[in-house]
Amino acid sequence: MKPTPAAADWLTPRRFAALLAVLIFASWPQVLLGLQTFVYRDFGYFTYPVAQFQRDCFWRGELPLWNPLNCSGIPFLAQWNTAALYPPSLFYLLLPLPWSLGVFQMLHLLLGGLGMFLLARRWTGNAFAAGIAGVVFAFCGLNQNCLMWVSNLAALAWMPWVIWRVELAAREGGRQIAIAALVGAVQMLSGAPEIIALTWLVAAMPVLGLGVKSFGRFALVVALVTALSAAQLLPFLDLLAHSHRTENFSGDSWSLPLSGAVNFFAPLFRAHPSYHGVYLQTAQQWTASYYLGGATLVLAALAVWRVRSRRVFWLAALAVLGLVLALGNDGGIYGLLRHVPGLGVMRYPVKFIVLPVFILPLLAAFALAGGGEDQPRKFRNQVAFLWLALLASAIAALGFAWKFPLPECDWFELWRNTAARAIFFTAILGGLVLMRQNLRASLRQWLPWVLLVIVWFDLLTHAPRQQTINADNFSAPWPRVPAPPRLGEGRVWNPPAAEAELLNFRIENPAASFVSRRWALVENCNLIEGVPKVDGFFSLRLREELEVFSLLTCASNGYPARLADFLGVSQVNAAADVFTWVARPTALPLVTAGQQPVFAGREAMLQKLASPDFDPRREVCLPSEAKAFITATNTAVKISGVQFSGHRVAVQVQADASALVVVAQSFYHCWRGSVDGHPARVWRANHNFQAVEIPAGAHELVLVYEDRRFELGAVISLLTLAGCVACFFPPPWKRNAAALNRNS
Repeated sequence: MKPTPAAADWLTPRRFAALLAVLIFASWPQVLLGLQTFVYRDFGYFTYPVAQFQRDCFWRGELPLWNPLNCSGIPFLAQWNTAALYPPSLFYLLLPLPWSLGVFQMLHLLLGGLGMFLLARRWTGNAFAAGIAGVVFAFCGLNQNCLMWVSNLAALAWMPWVIWRVELAAREGGRQIAIAALVGAVQMLSGAPEIIALTWLVAAMPVLGLGVKSFGRFALVVALVTALSAAQLLPFLDLLAHSHRTENFSGDSWSLPLSGAVNFFAPLFRAHPSYHGVYLQTAQQWTASYYLGGATLVLAALAVWRVRSRRVFWLAALAVLGLVLALGNDGGIYGLLRHVPGLGVMRYPVKFIVLPVFILPLLAAFALAGGGEDQPRKFRNQVAFLWLALLASAIAALGFAWKFPLPECDWFELWRNTAARAIFFTAILGGLVLMRQNLRASLRQWLPWVLLVIVWFDLLTHAPRQQTINADNFSAPWPRVPAPPRLGEGRVWNPPAAEAELLNFRIENPAASFVSRRWALVENCNLIEGVPKVDGFFSLRLREELEVFSLLTCASNGYPARLADFLGVSQVNAAADVFTWVARPTALPLVTAGQQPVFAGREAMLQKLASPDFDPRREVCLPSEAKAFITATNTAVKISGVQFSGHRVAVQVQADASALVVVAQSFYHCWRGSVDGHPARVWRANHNFQAVEIPAGAHELVLVYEDRRFELGAVISLLTLAGCVACFFPPPWKRNAAALNRNS
């Protein structure tokens, strides 16, 4: 379809961005005005708490390498999906929360839609077709679902930009290589490994047919992106090697159900309403929706039917591959892919749905720009055939849901919703057919924009949306008795019975639901309050820390109290009321000293920690290899002062003889010990914690977190960044030659 005069003359990138901004404001005005903010699922229990912790570190002048408030201490920056080094995160670090975080997410919808517009316009040469693709991608069900995550939404938003700039770099070289590397690095730092990997899979496809020189440029871009991201990648790979994820970690859980293809045009099919009001599939709950609109599906199919292009072919092939892989083992390919080295640590096959979600809007743009303006009847007939096929599929889905209902599904709501989707895709396709007819000038001018708005409204209303709550629910003070422990004083913990009750807690009011859980410090809500907690909600946990934590949660006759004492569990949820906290007076301080060392292997050590005979006041378990180096026995030790901060622990001790100082903080090789300024080895104690031997007398023990891999990566990243920036400034001799040429 040739662009109409209105689309060709008016729909520039700047104006399309303005249109997107207006549509985004119309979608969530309460969030952009700061009156409310998102709260759905991970936004309230992961995204916001992580942003709050990162912001607190920023204003203290600290780089958040280590999180001392969760999981007895855990690497933070190395998690990757915390987006600690993602440059745009400065937006919510500098501006007030929670307003800035909600606006930050909205800006990524704008970024993603504009990037899709630019990519589709470059590939199709049609502004209106690119506008349709941009609106569909910005407001599709997957992006709306990803409003609860910084990392996933940011990676999706940068996806079209990376593919566009990488192809340009492969074709033209020069400064385009530096631009592509910078754009790719920004996405790499967003922290969504699976989406980033799929981005580069799509980006590599057009390059493969451009020749050896172009492939060399592509390889150079990949190398530069890796170097620019080294400050993030090196700590992440290090943590991954020490985490609970192994090559056998990945499973088939949260795969797309076989009926999942229907949800592309009937979003509530075989889905049930959660207590949040959002509909979820029973088989997977990573995304509530990946709806693109029935018109997008028809146009994508039309592109495969009508457009004879190698690019359309490989895009369609990748979309089908992504859908098949999203099915998990039911697709027949995913099980084989899991055995590829390095891919076994990935999780949730449904994430491959990113491929069709990204590609189908592009295929729709190809269909709209595919020519045939001189054959409007043929276009109309083909669209009518596909429209009838989709309508018949929707009716068949309704019949199936009526004949084989799921107990938790509402058939009448499904009927109403599917009928509304059918009306929308009929109106959109009818408008597109009408655009190929001889119309009055005024109708030709306004019809494209009306269709863009209809596409937006269909996507916005395709299913119940994420709830929002008043922003002050994240910051309003609330009473606690007893007072919560602060860093270094102890920890709180939700025992298994309380955790199960909190997970099953249901209340319709979203604000009351969130505030109640915030009081109970579920997941990472402790980061909002600055309260240390035994566990937490993170993608990567240290292997040994999780094994010790499992001892607390797997006991059939209650948790091992002495292990909880050692962990400093000073408060737990009351058995009668999980929203009330009770003190545990037997909890030990996080720093103890003078215990008798017990040398044991891994299994014996874990059995000892779970045993009711374990006495952390009198004994500490050390690895067998430490026996040749440790001379300390049980002895009297006085601890006169302890200073805990995020990356430093200082202890003043007085010992009658050489003794062990035990710190109930997770062992990680980045912690360095010193006694009176002299290096001291930090031993793994009680399977996951820290112990340092000190000589007799008065001493100062200092533990400092120093991530050498991050430091090396930062040097590599900064040097590479300097090189990329230098590409935009020609050397003096070239500037002088250019000046001479101008003067001559």
